[in-house]
Amino acid sequence: SMLKLGWAYEQGLGVPKDFAESVRFYEAAADHENVLGALELVRLMREEKGIEKDIGRMMDLLNFAREKAHPDAWLETGLMYDNGDLPADNRRADAISFYEKAAEHGSPYAQEWCGERYAMGVCGVERDLSKGIRMLQQAAAAGRPRAKYVLACLHASGQGVAQDYALAFQLCGEAAEAG
Repeated sequence: SMLKLGWAYEQGLGVPKDFAESVRFYEAAADHENVLGALELVRLMREEKGIEKDIGRMMDLLNFAREKAHPDAWLETGLMYDNGDLPADNRRADAISFYEKAAEHGSPYAQEWCGERYAMGVCGVERDLSKGIRMLQQAAAAGRPRAKYVLACLHASGQGVAQDYALAFQLCGEAAEAG
């Protein structure tokens, strides 16, 4: 219930939108070892909505969520490296390792993110077309529109998959309908 109240205040669902109240309920949920409450609190800190960014607290919450094997814990850690919130010699490589872990734990967003980078060999990722396609297919099966679009491009060009204009058109249409 603490988590739901946090969402209600964050979105203004039935109550006035109030990030401070949202933070209060997410903190209460996290204090009661609710993984989603901890992750929502990390996200609000990262976005600096209703609470200042506290990297130490964020890492404590993410460590807790990773111990509970929640895929978004790895995803949020990757975002922190990407945003430059965590010191690293090679921020991009550190971010990618966390995105991959999130993908392995079933995060469709991370599967889409990694899949595109592996398929295209962009953002400091060495191209691995078969790995990229596999991750994109997982993300597309979970409904991720960008994954469908990238797969459509690959099918249209025949890169790593059979050239199939009909499938490319279908995937592109599904991506477009999803926004």
